[in-house]
Amino acid sequence: MNNQRWLLFISFGGLLLAGCRAPTEVDLPVAIEPPASPTVETFVPTPIPPEKTLIVCVEQEPDSLYIYNREYLFGGTGRETNSIFQAIYDGPFNVLEGSIEPVILDGLPQFENGTARFETIEVGEFEVYLNPETLLPDNLRKGASYLPSGCHSSDCAVDYEGGPVAMDRLVLEFNVSQGVSWSDGVELTAGDSVFSYSIDRSGSTPTTKYLGDRTHSYTAIDDRKIIWTGIPGFSDLDFQTFFWHPLPRHILGDLSAEDLQENELANRSPIGWGPFQIEDWVEGDRIEAVRNPFYFRQ
Repeated sequence: MNNQRWLLFISFGGLLLAGCRAPTEVDLPVAIEPPASPTVETFVPTPIPPEKTLIVCVEQEPDSLYIYNREYLFGGTGRETNSIFQAIYDGPFNVLEGSIEPVILDGLPQFENGTARFETIEVGEFEVYLNPETLLPDNLRKGASYLPSGCHSSDCAVDYEGGPVAMDRLVLEFNVSQGVSWSDGVELTAGDSVFSYSIDRSGSTPTTKYLGDRTHSYTAIDDRKIIWTGIPGFSDLDFQTFFWHPLPRHILGDLSAEDLQENELANRSPIGWGPFQIEDWVEGDRIEAVRNPFYFRQ
């Protein structure tokens, strides 16, 4: 993208609305009859870069643009909201021809380079682990099935007889890429993802808690590196995506998970790191977005 002003209009269409139409701000071409005789004086005007506008039509008005809003998660406008998310976010992952591609990370955790690994720990009675029979987090009790160290499937599970036992837990490293900024120019850091994790774990946030309940810890080592550690006995084929979608901690960090459900900024004009940023939401008509000058891929 260059220095020209780019506009993105998300127009709401439907039975009760006029449907998708060009906004009044966009000049349409008008046919002008040529004069009867040519003018004597001519001049060459200074070129003015045209305003570039893209109009995207969606069927309904989104309920919210907050990634953890209950209406977005369980309402009927998730498809429309996701269309807008494509404009204000980029990733964190893309799926290309069935392969996961990192967008704001330096790479994906790999067993080959040690960024994904199993570590052996001792687990005692009543400590949290993944029960291989129910596939649910549980407390280790006598007679319960568990996966001893070196065993990663129910085929080699044994019954717990008491005392400390050796089990494996999965550890992953994620590295946030340098040069990625929020649309207000503030650097996106590992802490933004950890903040998102803390909001997701809250009982006030209406998410499934599937991954959170199987996470022992999610810690920012510095501004770029995050270490995810699972509960003993848990592993999953999708382990490379165990990274929480960042939220701008520098803006929302003082708000509770409950407050964020109703917060105007989080729900109506969130900032992202993608190619566009929200400029205005005309209720019942459209959402306007403009070019993000800090977009790391421009």
